[in-house]
Amino acid sequence: MGSVKQLQSLLFPALISLFLTALHASATSNISLPGCPDKCGKISVPYPFGIGTGCYRDGFEITCNESKIRPRLFLWSEQENNIEVTNINITSGEAYANNKYFSYLCTNKTISKQVGVIFTLKFRGAFLLSHQRNKFIVIGCRAFAYFVGVDSELRENWSGCLSFCDSLNSTTGDGGQCNGSGCCTSTVAAGLYKYTMGWGHEMGTLSEVNPCNYAVLMDENWYKFSLRDLSGLDFYERNYKIGVPVVLDWAIRDVNGTCRNGVERSPNPACRSNHSSCHLTSNGNGYLCQCKQGYNGNPYLHGGCIDIDECNSTKENPCSKNAICTNTIGNFTCSCPKGTHGNPHDKDGVCIKNPESFLIQLE
Repeated sequence: MGSVKQLQSLLFPALISLFLTALHASATSNISLPGCPDKCGKISVPYPFGIGTGCYRDGFEITCNESKIRPRLFLWSEQENNIEVTNINITSGEAYANNKYFSYLCTNKTISKQVGVIFTLKFRGAFLLSHQRNKFIVIGCRAFAYFVGVDSELRENWSGCLSFCDSLNSTTGDGGQCNGSGCCTSTVAAGLYKYTMGWGHEMGTLSEVNPCNYAVLMDENWYKFSLRDLSGLDFYERNYKIGVPVVLDWAIRDVNGTCRNGVERSPNPACRSNHSSCHLTSNGNGYLCQCKQGYNGNPYLHGGCIDIDECNSTKENPCSKNAICTNTIGNFTCSCPKGTHGNPHDKDGVCIKNPESFLIQLE
Protein backbone atom coordinates (compact mmCIF):
# COMPACT_ATOMS: atom_id res chain seq x y z
CA MET A 1 0.00 0.00 0.00
CA GLY A 2 2.79 2.34 0.91
CA SER A 3 4.52 1.69 -2.39
CA VAL A 4 1.34 2.65 -4.31
CA LYS A 5 1.09 5.97 -2.47
CA GLN A 6 4.77 6.58 -3.07
CA LEU A 7 4.29 5.89 -6.79
CA GLN A 8 1.32 8.25 -6.91
CA SER A 9 3.32 10.98 -5.22
CA LEU A 10 6.00 10.60 -7.87
CA LEU A 11 3.68 10.38 -10.89
CA PHE A 12 1.21 13.16 -10.03
CA PRO A 13 3.67 16.09 -10.33
CA ALA A 14 5.02 14.58 -13.53
CA LEU A 15 1.53 14.31 -15.04
CA ILE A 16 0.76 17.90 -14.10
CA SER A 17 4.00 19.02 -15.76
CA LEU A 18 3.16 17.05 -18.91
CA PHE A 19 -0.35 18.55 -18.97
CA LEU A 20 0.96 22.11 -18.73
CA THR A 21 3.58 21.42 -21.40
CA ALA A 22 0.92 20.02 -23.74
CA LEU A 23 -1.30 23.02 -23.03
CA HIS A 24 1.46 25.39 -24.05
CA ALA A 25 2.31 23.38 -27.15
CA SER A 26 -1.30 23.13 -28.34
CA ALA A 27 -2.17 26.81 -28.19
CA THR A 28 0.94 28.89 -28.36
CA SER A 29 1.43 30.57 -31.68
CA ASN A 30 -2.03 31.45 -33.04
CA ILE A 31 -2.29 35.20 -33.61
CA SER A 32 -4.82 35.20 -36.47
CA LEU A 33 -8.08 33.41 -37.17
CA PRO A 34 -7.73 29.78 -38.36
CA GLY A 35 -6.89 29.59 -42.06
CA CYS A 36 -6.04 33.29 -42.30
CA PRO A 37 -2.61 34.79 -43.14
CA ASP A 38 -0.67 35.79 -40.03
CA LYS A 39 2.11 37.65 -41.86
CA CYS A 40 2.70 40.03 -44.74
CA GLY A 41 6.34 39.54 -45.55
CA LYS A 42 8.02 39.83 -42.15
CA ILE A 43 5.21 41.85 -40.55
CA SER A 44 2.89 39.94 -38.19
CA VAL A 45 -0.85 40.43 -38.67
CA PRO A 46 -2.64 39.68 -35.37
CA TYR A 47 -6.43 39.52 -35.12
CA PRO A 48 -8.58 41.72 -34.93
CA PHE A 49 -6.58 42.82 -37.98
CA GLY A 50 -6.75 40.52 -40.96
CA ILE A 51 -6.09 40.08 -44.66
CA GLY A 52 -8.98 38.86 -46.80
CA THR A 53 -12.69 38.19 -46.33
CA GLY A 54 -13.62 36.67 -42.99
CA CYS A 55 -10.17 37.24 -41.49
CA TYR A 56 -10.70 40.58 -39.72
CA ARG A 57 -13.04 42.28 -37.30
CA ASP A 58 -15.19 44.95 -38.90
CA GLY A 59 -13.05 48.08 -39.29
CA PHE A 60 -9.68 46.29 -39.14
CA GLU A 61 -9.15 45.15 -42.71
CA ILE A 62 -5.64 45.60 -44.08
CA THR A 63 -4.15 44.73 -47.45
CA CYS A 64 -0.91 42.95 -48.31
CA ASN A 65 0.86 43.94 -51.51
CA GLU A 66 2.81 40.74 -52.11
CA SER A 67 5.63 42.25 -54.12
CA LYS A 68 8.59 39.93 -54.61
CA ILE A 69 10.95 42.80 -53.85
CA ARG A 70 9.32 43.80 -50.54
CA PRO A 71 5.83 42.73 -49.43
CA ARG A 72 4.06 45.75 -47.97
CA LEU A 73 1.10 46.05 -45.63
CA PHE A 74 -1.41 48.85 -46.24
CA LEU A 75 -4.16 50.51 -44.25
CA TRP A 76 -6.87 51.91 -46.50
CA SER A 77 -7.39 55.65 -46.16
CA GLU A 78 -9.55 58.22 -47.88
CA GLN A 79 -6.60 59.35 -49.95
CA GLU A 80 -5.73 58.09 -53.38
CA ASN A 81 -2.63 56.46 -51.92
CA ASN A 82 -2.68 54.06 -49.00
CA ILE A 83 -0.91 54.29 -45.66
CA GLU A 84 1.82 51.68 -45.26
CA VAL A 85 1.80 49.85 -41.92
CA THR A 86 5.18 48.67 -40.59
CA ASN A 87 4.17 47.10 -37.25
CA ILE A 88 1.05 46.28 -35.20
CA ASN A 89 1.13 46.04 -31.40
CA ILE A 90 -1.94 44.46 -29.81
CA THR A 91 -0.66 45.06 -26.26
CA SER A 92 -0.31 48.84 -26.53
CA GLY A 93 -3.00 49.30 -29.18
CA GLU A 94 -0.61 50.99 -31.59
CA ALA A 95 0.06 50.67 -35.30
CA TYR A 96 3.25 52.10 -36.78
CA ALA A 97 2.92 53.55 -40.26
CA ASN A 98 4.75 55.62 -42.87
CA ASN A 99 3.34 59.12 -43.30
CA LYS A 100 3.90 60.44 -46.82
CA TYR A 101 1.70 63.45 -46.21
CA PHE A 102 4.04 66.24 -45.15
CA SER A 103 4.32 69.79 -46.38
CA TYR A 104 7.41 71.42 -47.82
CA LEU A 105 8.50 74.68 -49.42
CA CYS A 106 11.61 74.56 -51.61
CA THR A 107 13.49 76.99 -53.83
CA ASN A 108 14.74 74.10 -55.97
CA LYS A 109 12.82 74.30 -59.27
CA THR A 110 12.89 70.52 -59.75
CA ILE A 111 10.82 69.99 -56.60
CA SER A 112 7.15 70.97 -56.77
CA LYS A 113 6.27 72.68 -53.52
CA GLN A 114 3.65 70.83 -51.46
CA VAL A 115 1.95 73.49 -49.40
CA GLY A 116 -1.48 72.20 -48.42
CA VAL A 117 -1.70 68.68 -47.00
CA ILE A 118 -4.77 66.73 -45.86
CA PHE A 119 -4.37 63.45 -43.96
CA THR A 120 -7.48 61.39 -43.16
CA LEU A 121 -8.11 58.08 -41.37
CA LYS A 122 -11.42 56.25 -41.55
CA PHE A 123 -12.77 52.81 -40.41
CA ARG A 124 -15.51 54.23 -38.18
CA GLY A 125 -13.02 55.85 -35.85
CA ALA A 126 -11.13 52.68 -34.91
CA PHE A 127 -7.88 54.52 -35.67
CA LEU A 128 -6.76 57.86 -34.29
CA LEU A 129 -3.49 59.78 -34.44
CA SER A 130 -1.42 59.15 -31.31
CA HIS A 131 -1.23 62.34 -29.26
CA GLN A 132 1.37 60.81 -26.92
CA ARG A 133 3.83 59.55 -29.53
CA ASN A 134 3.54 62.05 -32.37
CA LYS A 135 4.58 65.67 -32.57
CA PHE A 136 4.05 68.35 -35.19
CA ILE A 137 7.60 69.22 -36.23
CA VAL A 138 8.70 72.18 -38.34
CA ILE A 139 12.20 72.22 -39.85
CA GLY A 140 13.81 75.33 -41.32
CA CYS A 141 14.97 78.89 -40.74
CA ARG A 142 12.28 81.57 -40.57
CA ALA A 143 9.72 78.77 -40.82
CA PHE A 144 6.26 79.16 -39.34
CA ALA A 145 3.66 76.44 -39.93
CA TYR A 146 0.30 75.58 -38.42
CA PHE A 147 -1.52 72.31 -37.77
CA VAL A 148 -5.31 71.91 -37.67
CA GLY A 149 -6.56 68.61 -36.26
CA VAL A 150 -10.15 67.39 -36.51
CA ASP A 151 -11.84 64.95 -34.09
CA SER A 152 -14.86 62.67 -34.56
CA GLU A 153 -17.17 65.51 -33.45
CA LEU A 154 -15.69 67.62 -36.30
CA ARG A 155 -14.15 70.01 -33.78
CA GLU A 156 -10.94 71.72 -34.85
CA ASN A 157 -7.81 71.93 -32.72
CA TRP A 158 -5.10 74.37 -33.82
CA SER A 159 -1.41 74.32 -33.01
CA GLY A 160 1.83 75.39 -34.65
CA CYS A 161 5.37 76.55 -34.05
CA LEU A 162 8.06 78.90 -35.33
CA SER A 163 11.64 77.90 -36.15
CA PHE A 164 14.17 80.69 -36.59
CA CYS A 165 17.91 80.84 -37.28
CA ASP A 166 20.20 83.40 -38.96
CA SER A 167 22.66 80.75 -40.13
CA LEU A 168 23.55 77.10 -39.70
CA ASN A 169 25.81 78.08 -36.81
CA SER A 170 22.87 79.51 -34.86
CA THR A 171 20.88 76.28 -34.85
CA THR A 172 20.52 73.63 -32.16
CA GLY A 173 23.21 71.56 -33.95
CA ASP A 174 23.29 67.94 -35.12
CA GLY A 175 21.27 65.72 -32.81
CA GLY A 176 20.02 68.69 -30.81
CA GLN A 177 16.52 69.27 -29.49
CA CYS A 178 13.91 71.00 -31.62
CA ASN A 179 13.76 74.08 -29.43
CA GLY A 180 13.04 76.65 -32.15
CA SER A 181 16.59 77.04 -33.53
CA GLY A 182 16.50 75.09 -36.79
CA CYS A 183 13.45 73.06 -35.84
CA CYS A 184 10.54 73.28 -33.43
CA THR A 185 7.79 71.00 -32.11
CA SER A 186 4.18 71.34 -31.10
CA THR A 187 1.92 68.85 -29.32
CA VAL A 188 -1.29 67.58 -30.88
CA ALA A 189 -4.61 66.97 -29.16
CA ALA A 190 -6.15 63.57 -28.41
CA GLY A 191 -8.99 62.15 -30.48
CA LEU A 192 -7.83 63.36 -33.91
CA TYR A 193 -8.51 61.33 -37.06
CA LYS A 194 -7.72 64.02 -39.61
CA TYR A 195 -5.45 67.01 -40.03
CA THR A 196 -4.50 69.77 -42.41
CA MET A 197 -1.46 71.98 -42.24
CA GLY A 198 -0.05 75.00 -43.97
CA TRP A 199 2.43 77.86 -43.86
CA GLY A 200 2.38 81.35 -42.44
CA HIS A 201 4.82 82.81 -44.97
CA GLU A 202 5.72 82.81 -48.67
CA MET A 203 8.60 81.30 -50.63
CA GLY A 204 10.59 84.54 -50.50
CA THR A 205 11.80 83.80 -46.97
CA LEU A 206 13.88 80.83 -48.18
CA SER A 207 17.51 81.14 -49.25
CA GLU A 208 20.26 79.08 -50.84
CA VAL A 209 21.56 78.31 -47.34
CA ASN A 210 18.14 76.99 -46.36
CA PRO A 211 16.60 75.69 -49.63
CA CYS A 212 13.67 73.83 -48.01
CA ASN A 213 11.36 74.14 -45.04
CA TYR A 214 9.30 71.16 -43.84
CA ALA A 215 6.18 70.67 -41.72
CA VAL A 216 5.57 67.07 -40.62
CA LEU A 217 3.51 65.05 -38.17
CA MET A 218 5.72 62.16 -37.06
CA ASP A 219 6.92 59.97 -34.21
CA GLU A 220 8.97 62.38 -32.11
CA ASN A 221 11.33 59.61 -30.99
CA TRP A 222 12.34 58.92 -34.58
CA TYR A 223 13.50 62.34 -35.73
CA LYS A 224 17.00 63.58 -34.91
CA PHE A 225 17.82 67.08 -36.12
CA SER A 226 20.57 67.32 -38.70
CA LEU A 227 22.15 70.40 -40.27
CA ARG A 228 21.85 68.61 -43.61
CA ASP A 229 18.08 69.00 -43.31
CA LEU A 230 18.60 72.75 -43.55
CA SER A 231 21.57 73.10 -45.89
CA GLY A 232 20.42 70.69 -48.61
CA LEU A 233 17.60 68.50 -49.83
CA ASP A 234 18.54 65.53 -47.65
CA PHE A 235 15.27 65.34 -45.67
CA TYR A 236 13.19 65.49 -48.85
CA GLU A 237 15.29 62.92 -50.69
CA ARG A 238 15.22 60.50 -47.74
CA ASN A 239 11.50 60.61 -47.11
CA TYR A 240 9.38 61.76 -50.05
CA LYS A 241 8.93 58.25 -51.50
CA ILE A 242 8.27 56.18 -48.37
CA GLY A 243 7.40 58.82 -45.79
CA VAL A 244 8.26 59.33 -42.12
CA PRO A 245 7.14 57.16 -39.16
CA VAL A 246 3.84 58.07 -37.52
CA VAL A 247 2.02 56.22 -34.70
CA LEU A 248 -1.70 55.43 -34.85
CA ASP A 249 -3.75 54.47 -31.79
CA TRP A 250 -6.43 51.88 -32.43
CA ALA A 251 -9.13 50.50 -30.14
CA ILE A 252 -12.48 48.75 -30.08
CA ARG A 253 -14.81 51.71 -30.55
CA ASP A 254 -18.12 49.93 -31.19
CA VAL A 255 -21.17 52.05 -30.43
CA ASN A 256 -22.82 49.25 -28.41
CA GLY A 257 -19.68 48.05 -26.64
CA THR A 258 -18.65 49.11 -23.13
CA CYS A 259 -15.84 48.29 -20.70
CA ARG A 260 -16.41 48.74 -16.98
CA ASN A 261 -14.17 47.46 -14.21
CA GLY A 262 -12.35 45.24 -16.68
CA VAL A 263 -15.54 43.58 -17.95
CA GLU A 264 -16.65 43.98 -21.56
CA ARG A 265 -20.35 44.26 -22.40
CA SER A 266 -21.10 43.97 -26.11
CA PRO A 267 -23.39 42.09 -28.52
CA ASN A 268 -20.21 41.39 -30.50
CA PRO A 269 -17.46 40.88 -27.87
CA ALA A 270 -13.90 41.63 -28.87
CA CYS A 271 -12.21 40.13 -25.78
CA ARG A 272 -12.79 36.49 -26.72
CA SER A 273 -10.27 34.64 -24.58
CA ASN A 274 -11.55 33.21 -21.29
CA HIS A 275 -8.52 34.69 -19.55
CA SER A 276 -8.89 38.23 -20.90
CA SER A 277 -10.22 41.53 -19.60
CA CYS A 278 -10.62 45.03 -21.03
CA HIS A 279 -9.33 48.50 -20.20
CA LEU A 280 -10.25 51.93 -21.51
CA THR A 281 -8.03 53.56 -24.11
CA SER A 282 -6.31 56.87 -23.36
CA ASN A 283 -7.08 58.28 -26.81
CA GLY A 284 -10.74 58.87 -27.60
CA ASN A 285 -13.62 56.59 -26.66
CA GLY A 286 -13.16 52.83 -26.71
CA TYR A 287 -11.23 50.05 -25.05
CA LEU A 288 -8.53 47.44 -25.58
CA CYS A 289 -8.42 43.78 -24.56
CA GLN A 290 -5.60 42.32 -22.51
CA CYS A 291 -4.63 38.94 -21.11
CA LYS A 292 -5.04 38.63 -17.36
CA GLN A 293 -2.04 38.41 -15.04
CA GLY A 294 -0.25 35.11 -15.48
CA TYR A 295 -1.21 34.81 -19.16
CA ASN A 296 -0.01 36.24 -22.46
CA GLY A 297 -0.98 35.95 -26.11
CA ASN A 298 -3.83 37.35 -28.19
CA PRO A 299 -6.89 38.22 -26.05
CA TYR A 300 -8.97 38.83 -29.19
CA LEU A 301 -8.98 35.09 -30.04
CA HIS A 302 -10.77 32.19 -28.38
CA GLY A 303 -8.09 30.47 -26.30
CA GLY A 304 -5.65 33.21 -27.25
CA CYS A 305 -4.38 33.96 -23.71
CA ILE A 306 -1.94 31.21 -22.71
CA ASP A 307 -0.58 30.43 -19.27
CA ILE A 308 2.89 31.86 -18.67
CA ASP A 309 5.39 29.32 -17.40
CA GLU A 310 7.15 31.66 -14.99
CA CYS A 311 9.53 28.92 -13.91
CA ASN A 312 10.90 28.42 -17.43
CA SER A 313 10.69 31.99 -18.69
CA THR A 314 13.71 33.83 -20.02
CA LYS A 315 13.63 36.06 -16.93
CA GLU A 316 15.22 35.14 -13.63
CA ASN A 317 13.61 32.47 -11.50
CA PRO A 318 10.80 34.26 -9.58
CA CYS A 319 11.57 32.28 -6.44
CA SER A 320 14.58 32.62 -4.16
CA LYS A 321 17.93 31.32 -5.40
CA ASN A 322 17.83 27.76 -4.06
CA ALA A 323 14.02 27.30 -3.93
CA ILE A 324 11.87 25.05 -6.13
CA CYS A 325 9.59 26.84 -8.61
CA THR A 326 6.43 24.95 -9.66
CA ASN A 327 4.30 26.32 -12.48
CA THR A 328 0.51 26.34 -12.00
CA ILE A 329 -2.21 27.50 -14.39
CA GLY A 330 -2.15 31.28 -14.25
CA ASN A 331 0.38 31.37 -11.43
CA PHE A 332 3.32 29.58 -9.77
CA THR A 333 4.44 28.43 -6.34
CA CYS A 334 7.77 28.51 -4.54
CA SER A 335 8.87 25.95 -1.98
CA CYS A 336 12.03 24.99 -0.17
CA PRO A 337 13.64 21.63 -1.08
CA LYS A 338 13.04 18.70 1.24
CA GLY A 339 15.19 18.96 4.33
CA THR A 340 15.35 22.77 4.20
CA HIS A 341 13.25 25.69 5.40
CA GLY A 342 13.18 29.47 5.02
CA ASN A 343 11.67 32.10 2.70
CA PRO A 344 11.41 30.67 -0.84
CA HIS A 345 9.20 33.50 -2.20
CA ASP A 346 11.44 36.57 -2.07
CA LYS A 347 14.22 37.12 -4.56
CA ASP A 348 16.63 37.76 -1.70
CA GLY A 349 15.20 34.96 0.40
CA VAL A 350 17.02 31.72 1.15
CA CYS A 351 16.28 28.12 2.09
CA ILE A 352 18.58 26.76 4.80
CA LYS A 353 19.19 23.24 5.95
CA ASN A 354 17.02 21.97 8.80
CA PRO A 355 18.90 21.44 12.08
CA GLU A 356 19.82 17.80 12.69
CA SER A 357 17.84 16.12 15.46
CA PHE A 358 19.82 14.38 18.15
CA LEU A 359 19.18 12.47 21.34
CA ILE A 360 20.79 13.17 24.68
CA GLN A 361 21.66 9.93 26.35
CA LEU A 362 21.74 9.91 30.13
CA GLU A 363 24.34 7.74 31.75
